[in-house]
Amino acid sequence: MPKEVSSTLALAIDLIGRESVTPEDAGCQPLMQGRLTDCGFTHEDMVFEDTINMWSRRGNEAPVFCFAGHTDVVPVEGQVWSKPAFKLTCSDGKYFGRGTTDMKGFVACAIAAALKAKQRPLKAPLHLAFSYDEEIGCQGVRSMIDMLQKAPLRPAMCIVGEPTSLAVATGHKGKIALKARCIGREGHSALAPLALNALHLGCDFIAAL
Repeated sequence: MPKEVSSTLALAIDLIGRESVTPEDAGCQPLMQGRLTDCGFTHEDMVFEDTINMWSRRGNEAPVFCFAGHTDVVPVEGQVWSKPAFKLTCSDGKYFGRGTTDMKGFVACAIAAALKAKQRPLKAPLHLAFSYDEEIGCQGVRSMIDMLQKAPLRPAMCIVGEPTSLAVATGHKGKIALKARCIGREGHSALAPLALNALHLGCDFIAAL
């Protein structure tokens, strides 16, 4: 097994063994910072409410190449696991454990790529953005969005390691939140045709959507 592969697996084992169920980090961020500091990366902590996320960089010029991911996982309570959830287990050529694909496996690969990049001069700066508290409400990444709006250098390209069944995906499903207020017109039941029920407006609005 090549050295870089074994070190990647070792990091994946360490990350998956940490019960970083959202919104907890379980020490994943300090672990990653330590690995990246050893190969010349500097770090910026971004705070959003009680969540601290990590932006690591090597190089300060443009254009910037970025790996992005998160280390929190969804809960396992009430689920039937045939393998230990928080232990990386190899079986039939596959790796099992909470977060192997979403997305501690990718995080381990990204850090391994950063360590390997240390051995050669970079033509473009390499940045890594790792958040947690993402799985429920995407809370963690908000501090990164705020930071990027003010940053002098923004990523020209970013690889996000969300699961895609190993196919390259150039987009991701989005989300939009809307608030609609339907205002009716009150009236006595004897004069119902002159009134307007706000519920009827709401039903029409939903049907139009």
